[in-house]
Amino acid sequence: NTYPNSPSSPSTPVPSEEAITARNVTVRAKSSGTTVALSLAGALTQEPSDEPGVGDSIENKFNGLNSKIAANYSEASSGSGSTSTSSASSSGSNSSSSSSESSVAGVNTTDWTVAGSFSGEFNNLDAKAMIDGATIKGHSSEEVNVTVQGLEKIISASASGSAALTLSGEKSAPKSNTIAGAIAYQISFNDSLAWLKNSTITDAGIVNVEAIHGGELTSVALALAATKQAGTTLSSNTAVLSVSGATVRDGTSARIDSTSITAFSNDSDNEVNVSAYNNTDTGVGGGSLFAGGKQGYGLAITFADIGNPDSGDFNHYSGNAVEAVIAGTSSELAVINGIDNINVNATSYGRIGIGAAGLGVTDANGGVDPGLGFMGSFAIGVISTKTHALVDYANIDDVNALLVNASGTQNTGFDNDLTGLGGDSLNDSYDFSGGDAIDNSTIHTTDDGSDSTYSYDSEGERIIAVAGVLQVGKKNLGISYAHADVKTEKSALLQHSNVNATTKPTNSSVTVNARDESLLYTVAIGLGVSTGSLSGVGSVAVNRLNNKVIAQIGDWDNSTDSGSISAGTVAVTAQNNMDLINVAGAIAIATGGSEGSANAGGLAVALNLVGTDEHSTKAYISNTSLQVDDDLTVKAGSGLSNDENLLVGNAIAAGISAGSSGIAFAGAIGVNNVDQKIHAGIKDVGDSSATQMSGDVIVQAIDYTDSVGTAW
Repeated sequence: NTYPNSPSSPSTPVPSEEAITARNVTVRAKSSGTTVALSLAGALTQEPSDEPGVGDSIENKFNGLNSKIAANYSEASSGSGSTSTSSASSSGSNSSSSSSESSVAGVNTTDWTVAGSFSGEFNNLDAKAMIDGATIKGHSSEEVNVTVQGLEKIISASASGSAALTLSGEKSAPKSNTIAGAIAYQISFNDSLAWLKNSTITDAGIVNVEAIHGGELTSVALALAATKQAGTTLSSNTAVLSVSGATVRDGTSARIDSTSITAFSNDSDNEVNVSAYNNTDTGVGGGSLFAGGKQGYGLAITFADIGNPDSGDFNHYSGNAVEAVIAGTSSELAVINGIDNINVNATSYGRIGIGAAGLGVTDANGGVDPGLGFMGSFAIGVISTKTHALVDYANIDDVNALLVNASGTQNTGFDNDLTGLGGDSLNDSYDFSGGDAIDNSTIHTTDDGSDSTYSYDSEGERIIAVAGVLQVGKKNLGISYAHADVKTEKSALLQHSNVNATTKPTNSSVTVNARDESLLYTVAIGLGVSTGSLSGVGSVAVNRLNNKVIAQIGDWDNSTDSGSISAGTVAVTAQNNMDLINVAGAIAIATGGSEGSANAGGLAVALNLVGTDEHSTKAYISNTSLQVDDDLTVKAGSGLSNDENLLVGNAIAAGISAGSSGIAFAGAIGVNNVDQKIHAGIKDVGDSSATQMSGDVIVQAIDYTDSVGTAW
């Protein structure tokens, strides 16, 4: 028998490379919402009467019901209507029948009225968009566009209010204490993250990695304590406290890590954009009022703190507050080939508006002379964030323009993206930019006192803090304190990288730019009016600025080789602009009244302090093989020739004694102090050819600052 040949085994096909093949790849995470927390409390004490009050009525109804239940149980268990159980219930009832044994109720010597409220918000909402370990390519002869976007907008409000009221009459206790407190606080750990990691993209058209964060935080606390005295009142005290605050530890991070990107060869306008943008407004307000007591004490405390994220149980991101990064490692560089434009932008645009107000009025009516009244208001704002733009351990070839930028510049396109998430503003009537405050301020910076040609820039960090106190009574003391503290870092760094931008036909460039623009505006006002022997008021307004701005190619503090740069033009610019304006006013008036003697003192202190820690502006190129065909610029500037830095301090104080005797004192202290470093330098760049094409080499460190101080 003949048998056919056995069929041969089929060959196993070679698998194609695993990859995402597409025209567009988009990974987007969105987080948005509005949260509101509200708490209210009130307490009232009135003159005793024969009619039961609200609390008594509730207690009587409860006791009566309890007695009936106990009696029914006793009868059911024993068959008798007069057992020990029923007897106990009868004794616990609210019967008006008298006992065989007489009892004497204690005499109430002091009325207490206390109200307190607390409102808190805790936000930990994240928008995280990530591509990790992916291979992405376009269809045959087509490009692929890749978008990784984290978009977040949170509107959050916390409000607390309390009121305590004592209405004394002839039958009231001879003494009363009225206390009210309100606390409103919130903390935010919201993060917006967009990361492209450990991936390969070929045929790239436009690659966008964007982390966008915005929103509003608002905290308000109001407290009122008031007393109406009777002729028999011997002592009445009022105390009031309001505390409102906000702590912000949000993170905004856009990163390309350990990734290779190769451009689509037939495209002439491909881009890689790494953008981190934060635009958050924080508003905090508080008010305390006491009125009517013989003695009164009050505090209104407001604070807002915007800082770097903290790693911990509640927050799993611990990087810079705002960062845009392209990075590899020393053993595996990030690779970008053939892309025309590469933009790495980190932008921080945080703003704080904060205010505290205190009003205290003591009453002379009653059986004894009034004691001392005290009121204090404190408004404190702090911004201490880091904004970081970085290209590190990267190999970038055949690029036309590379920009590494850290700034505080507003981006209307990103703002429109945030608006599209919805959520209405809670502070439409308040201008966080400070423009309204500047427009209503007349600034004189010339020797003859004429108005300056000062140009206001509304972008960058902003703190506007206002504290005010008003006191009226026989004897009073008051203090108002407004404090703005900005201590940020903005850094744009290109290091440990090789950049070749000379293969493009014309106008190739490498630009590293860091810029900060800060406004600190504080107002502290105090007014005390005494119809007796003492009035004292102090007002303190403090602006404190310690910003670090650095733009750098290479590592100035380390002699290790940090890569190579070849381009038509290279520019490294660090710009640090500032405006510090404050007003402190204190007026104390004492009339003496029936006492005759009147002592009044007012003290106003206005401080603008720059560089108490370190305020520096640095632009460097170092330890890098540098090849430049045209202009080479390294510039560090504090202020601009057409927009100078501005420090304005105003302290105004008055003490007025209108009695038959006494002392009047007034003191006004104004200090403007600037201690800053401005550095620009080039070192260890090899055989630079910056002048081969008749280009200019500019190394410049310059300062433009105006300072004006008045004390009256």
